[in-house]
Amino acid sequence: MPSTEIMSNQEILAELKSGSLLNQARRILSTTMAEIDTGLKQRKPLTIFEVQNLEFSAVIEIAALLGVELKTGQKSLTETAN
Repeated sequence: MPSTEIMSNQEILAELKSGSLLNQARRILSTTMAEIDTGLKQRKPLTIFEVQNLEFSAVIEIAALLGVELKTGQKSLTETAN
């Protein structure tokens, strides 16, 4: 099984303290995962469509952070330029 460790513990701590794009993207992902986790534990849990909407929203937010505009229904990145 390949290792999933891409950074040492020291590198992770340094990244967490930074304002890097990687850490900003991690925050978006982490916040969305927490929202989904909490939403699934409610008396009336999130529907699968609500979960997927949160996931798509996080992907769009992370892409925007990286300077990529994603739109619903878009087939490729070159479609954005048209």
